[in-house]
Amino acid sequence: MATLAVALALSMAAEAVEFSDSDLVTEESAWALYEEWIACHRVARDSTEKMRRFHIFKKNPRLVREFHVLDYT
Repeated sequence: MATLAVALALSMAAEAVEFSDSDLVTEESAWALYEEWIACHRVARDSTEKMRRFHIFKKNPRLVREFHVLDYT
């Protein structure tokens, strides 16, 4: 049972949504990226929670990019 849980966790961790800077330019493109992330991770939220989380989500790709730029320079 524990082996199955570990296997599931690893397979979920391997899923990623690829994005580029152009995905973050407009609200519409950021929303499309968020929708893709929701579908990839099978997340269900009501519209109020979805909007609240979207504002948080928008900041994360930028932070990831900044981290990787700093990490590799």
